[in-house]
Amino acid sequence: DKPYDLANEFVKNEDGSVNFEKSKENLLNLIRENANRPEGTKASNEFNAKQVAIFDEFLKLAKLAQLNFKFTQAYNYDTTRVTNYEGFKRKLTRTETAKEANIVSSIDKVMDGTFIGDQMRLLQKELMSLGAIMKLDSEGIDEYMNDVMQPFYGDEYMSADDFNYVAKKLKSSFLDFLIQTRSTSIFPDDIKNLFTGSNNVASRLLKLKAKDPSSDLLSNLIPVSSAQENGPVTVAFKAKPKDAIDIDRYTGMMRELKEKEPEFYNDLVKLSVLQGTLDTNLSISSIIPVEDRAAIIAPVIDTLQSSSELEVFNKEGLFYRNNFSDDRIVPEIKPRYQTV
Repeated sequence: DKPYDLANEFVKNEDGSVNFEKSKENLLNLIRENANRPEGTKASNEFNAKQVAIFDEFLKLAKLAQLNFKFTQAYNYDTTRVTNYEGFKRKLTRTETAKEANIVSSIDKVMDGTFIGDQMRLLQKELMSLGAIMKLDSEGIDEYMNDVMQPFYGDEYMSADDFNYVAKKLKSSFLDFLIQTRSTSIFPDDIKNLFTGSNNVASRLLKLKAKDPSSDLLSNLIPVSSAQENGPVTVAFKAKPKDAIDIDRYTGMMRELKEKEPEFYNDLVKLSVLQGTLDTNLSISSIIPVEDRAAIIAPVIDTLQSSSELEVFNKEGLFYRNNFSDDRIVPEIKPRYQTV
């Protein structure tokens, strides 16, 4: 059947112009007629053709609204809160997408004809200049993480909070990768001795607990064993302080422990670095004095240069493999079955 032309519902004035009020009322009546139709009532072919025509118009308007929204999201650098370089790159991706796949024209005219273009370029230079201080954001190093972030840059449905969470976790994962791949130079001694064997950090912790049972710090440090038989044993912090006052209090206790048990303390710091830079349920990094962790991590960052070994992080999919249980990074896809 021939598609119904909604222009048939338009009412014209005597001068030939369209009477918008009456035309609008006719279109609304078509929608009301469908909404009020009793359930189970069979509609005529003409009625269905009219409803299909209305539905098609709604789809056009919805698509136009979506493209218009994407267009505004591509140039609103003056109102967007950018908290990291990755967030800015996500905005650049939206700008490029608007150039290539949007019927609203033209993003280039907005950039070239208003202050927005200058603001975008200045903001980009400002963030790039921070690479001189923040080595992981420097040109040549950020490309190893940039490849991993590409799918998230283009994900228009991911919220800003989730995106910033992924970006933060990626940098932490990349830093952990750098530390662990350079572990032999950072930790000259055998790493296994920190987690396994009769003299590992956890077993020495139990001896210190017996020696000083009243210690608030030691009572909150607990050994955590692996599920594997004869697997590694790490150390977690039971209290998990959240506010700055409690964190500073326990950090001060760690400095006291450093004076009393320097050898154990140094191994505990090494263990905390190997646990990862992101705070987790098993991590004790939040209470380790920053200067002691920096003494281990800073040499890795200071000497960091582009090299083929860094490509392993992306090529082997280490970020996804290490975060397979995180739905924000590796979404769970459930198959949908249909009866046939």
